[in-house]
Amino acid sequence: MSKNELEAIYFPGWYPLKTDTIAAACLYFRRVHFVTPSITAKSTDTYTEYLRDASKKSVTIKVYGKRTERTDPDIQKMTRFWEFIKQSGSLIGEVIRYHPSSHAQDVSSITEKILGEGLHIKELTDFIKRSREESETLAKLYKGTQVLDDDFLSIVLPTTRYLAIQHGWIPLSDDPNLPAPVIQKLDSSADELATSLALRMLNIVLPAPRHVEPELLLKVREEMSDELGAFRLMALKLAPELRTVLSQSSNREELEREADFLVKTKVMPYVEEIRRKIQVERGILWRRVFSKTPKWLSLGFACFNDPTGVALATSLKEASKDAGALLDDAYRLSIAGDPGVSLLLQLEDTVSTQ
Repeated sequence: MSKNELEAIYFPGWYPLKTDTIAAACLYFRRVHFVTPSITAKSTDTYTEYLRDASKKSVTIKVYGKRTERTDPDIQKMTRFWEFIKQSGSLIGEVIRYHPSSHAQDVSSITEKILGEGLHIKELTDFIKRSREESETLAKLYKGTQVLDDDFLSIVLPTTRYLAIQHGWIPLSDDPNLPAPVIQKLDSSADELATSLALRMLNIVLPAPRHVEPELLLKVREEMSDELGAFRLMALKLAPELRTVLSQSSNREELEREADFLVKTKVMPYVEEIRRKIQVERGILWRRVFSKTPKWLSLGFACFNDPTGVALATSLKEASKDAGALLDDAYRLSIAGDPGVSLLLQLEDTVSTQ
């Protein structure tokens, strides 16, 4: 998988807890995948299209009995999910995709067979066995947490983990209490190390907790595709430095802590220094031009007394030479150092002006 095709899958739930998490992920990854707890989801394409259409409409959550959003955690989760879908809008389908859970597929298959040709006893026992094995795996991965008490997560997590392993997708999580599981050893996965660094850099630049409009993210993905490619390569080049400080048995908490330290001490000071130089150069740019203007003007005025046009040609040549040098200076400043840095410089300006 090339760096432009890197994809991720979200743990542990089916919507992010922080808006800046998905904004950074949608810039860095080609696609970001989720698994839905809905038992009515039949396929990835049809359910993703359903959510894309639903994002344009007003969705009402039906509540029965005395349950309210204030007192019922499940209703709170469903409300936050639909808020995320509304905010994501055009990103759904283009970047964000939702997959049905294996539980939903099993229930659908069993129901169809019961109503059709009949359900064989072995198929039922296989389903029970598979459910038991999934529960045991979750118990090991999330020992000491409330995952097994959450009906939604117990449906979503087995499929999420399976898809991450099956497709080599990078597991993401913004829940400090439920970090993404380690699919492969962190110190031997270049993509995992690069992702940790890249998302940390993007999260610093993007204005959290402000919501970034999906149309703007799609525009940045398209118009800054070259810079995004250079940025991904820059993150990969930094990965060996992160690897040197990780232990062989490192967990995600250690990875995020060391990535944060590396970004804050090595990358961001460099970015800020370049930004400062650009601001300084912009501040004195007019003085550079003005200091050379008399030479251009004197040559220009001389044209009135020069019927042959020699002075005019000389004036244009001098102006072009000086302007070209100034443009070269500005260009070198904007791509100083690693070209991947230019994304961080441009991205903050792009988002902050919207």
